[in-house]
Parts: sequence; C-alpha cells; structure tokens
Amino acid sequence: MATTVTETPRHTLTVTDSDFQLTVISGPQGPAGADSTVAGPQGPAGAAGPNTITSSTTSDNTGNIGLSSLTTSTLAAGSATISNSLTMSGNQSFGDGFKAEFGADDDLEIYHDGTQSRIINTTGELQIQSQVVDGDITFYADSGTGGSPAEYIRLDGSLVGTQFSKRILFPDNVKIQLGATQDLEIYHDGNNSFIDDAGSGDLNIRGANLNLQKYTGETFIACVADGSLSLYHDNAVKLATTTTGVTVSGVLNTSSLVTTLVTATAGSISDVTSTNVNSTNVNSTNVKASADLGYSSGVTASQQTSITTGVTLDAPAPSGVITCQAHTFANDDSQTFTLTNSHIEVNDVVLVSFQTGHEELYATVSDVSAGSCNITIHNTHSAAGTVTPVLNFAVIKVATS
Repeated sequence: MATTVTETPRHTLTVTDSDFQLTVISGPQGPAGADSTVAGPQGPAGAAGPNTITSSTTSDNTGNIGLSSLTTSTLAAGSATISNSLTMSGNQSFGDGFKAEFGADDDLEIYHDGTQSRIINTTGELQIQSQVVDGDITFYADSGTGGSPAEYIRLDGSLVGTQFSKRILFPDNVKIQLGATQDLEIYHDGNNSFIDDAGSGDLNIRGANLNLQKYTGETFIACVADGSLSLYHDNAVKLATTTTGVTVSGVLNTSSLVTTLVTATAGSISDVTSTNVNSTNVNSTNVKASADLGYSSGVTASQQTSITTGVTLDAPAPSGVITCQAHTFANDDSQTFTLTNSHIEVNDVVLVSFQTGHEELYATVSDVSAGSCNITIHNTHSAAGTVTPVLNFAVIKVATS
C-alpha cells in the first residue's frame, strides 16, 4: 500500500494511500471571537470512496489481520471483502433474518428468522463430521421439564454405533425396513400391527426361553430351550410337549381323528395312561383307526419251569409274545400263570390270543392289578394232548373311573 504525506505552509497535512484520503488542517489557535449568527458556506461533497473499516490492527508475516478494537464501527452500505484470514476476539451478532452465507453461490445458510433457527444446504450433501478418535456426536433437546437439555441421540465413536436415549416414534404406516432390499418390515397401519418378512429366507425368532404374550403379560405360548412347548388358554396350560409325547389338560374335542399308525417305541404308548386319555377327556364324533393300528416293538419271554411259572415282561411297550412250557392238557383242564408288567394298571384291558396252540384251547385274563394279571389256558376237549402254547398279549389303556 503506497502512502504519501504532505504539509503546506498553512499547516495542511495530507495522508494519501490507495484506499482512502485523510486531510487534517491545523493552525495556531487565535483569540476567541464573538459568536457569529451567519452560517458558513457548505463545502462541496467529497467523492465516494471504497467501503473501509478502520481499527487498531495486528498482523503477521502471512498477511492475516486481527481486529481487536472494532467495537462501535458500522458498515453502513455495500459489503466488505476480506482477502485473507480475519480473526475475531469477540462475539459476532446477526439480526433476525440476517444470514451467515457460505460457498460461491451461498449454498449453505445459517440464520434465525425471528421464530426458528435454521441451517439450510442447497447443494450436495450436508455433512457433520467428528474426526476425533473415538469421538461422539451428540444431539440434545429439552428434557420435557424445561430444565437442562437431555441427550436424545449419540453417534458413539468408541462403540461404533448409534445410541438412542429417548423413545423412537413412528406414525401410522411409517415402516421400519431392514435388509438390503427391505425384506423385513415392522409397522402399524392405524388398525393393526405387522411384522412382514417378504424375503426368500425364514423369519427366525430366537431365544433361550421364548414367550408369546399379551401386552399385559398373559402368556399365549411358552417355549423352554431343550424342554417343553406349552399352549395356553386364558393363561392356563392346555397342551404341553414332554420328553415322551404330549400332555393335554382338559377335554380334547375333534370332529375327525384319523390314525394310520400307532407305534410303541421308547414307552410312548405306556405314557398314554388312563389319567391322560379316557372317555371323559376324549370326545370325538368320528374316530377312525386303520388296519395298521398296533404296537410296533413288542418283547418276548419264555416260561422256565412249567406252564404255571410266572413270566415277567417289563418292557416299555406293554405288548409281547409269551412262550409257555409244554403241557399235556386233560379234559376240562385249566392252567394259570401270572404275567408281571409294570405298565399294567388296574383299569387296563389285557388281550391274549394264541399264536400257537390247539383248537380246543382258549385263554382268559383275570385279576388285573397294578403291575400284573393272571392268564389262564383252558382245555375243553380230552383230545388236546401235549401242547406248547405261544401267546400274544397287549395292554389297552382305558378310563380310570
């Protein structure tokens, strides 16, 4: 910046540079004169100069300017252009509606319109970044009590996640969509709530113990890891799985029950006791059993001494084959032995038939009790002779009362 300083004999001091001209006229003070009532002539208007701001300044060797004492100066018209850095040591105030504008086309605006504060971006993305290692970006708002602001959202750099400290509210028909192609949706349409999985995979709801409940806490379905699954009615268990089958509480009503095969593996039939399935608890208007109905895993045993020697068949399936000792049956001869089986109950029906015998022989069952019954082989003809009977037996579980 070129500066010229000149002084005339009348003590006129002129300072000239490229931005402004300052003229100071000084002379000796004369004696006080009488007040004049005649106004002096008005001098001509000076030429308009460029807008400038004058203040105490500091500078460094980079050309940066720091304004430290500009406190009352006013820029009345136009705009000021600052080519280098400007350091402010005090607050900067913008009146309502006056904007801080950034970018060649004023793409970013920050201002207060008298009612709301606004940050407006008109080009590209609006990015808010924290480049501090493990640093957070936190959003605060009124706590609802008018007190100190409360945290609502935290972008947590150390946890690498977003933490919500307050409720997330979604209006009707606004969906939470998950997946690259939004396969999973959760929403409320104003009447009903939906969890929709429109993807090609499965919808898995997983947990160690899983309960499906009413919003008040009443249980509909309860699932225990490696354990039972229970179905409830009015918060009471009505059907539950067990290690050996299913337990039904109350009445089982069906309009059509079709059974094609009943097996007796691992004691499954023996667990259908008179207390679980009986005439009171099973009501059916159409119960059908196919020709395959029966026990698939019976056991065998043989008498050791004579035809009256007791036989023990304590297998899980209450059915089997008994091979009796040979016996010469006289006319009207009857021989009785005891069958021991812990699955026999006092109200069960034990069926016996001949696999090998004689046309004149027949068998009856008597004295059914908990764990045993008696089987008697009768001969109604003198010609039966010596026979080695082989008997089939099965236990049918019936009502307890």
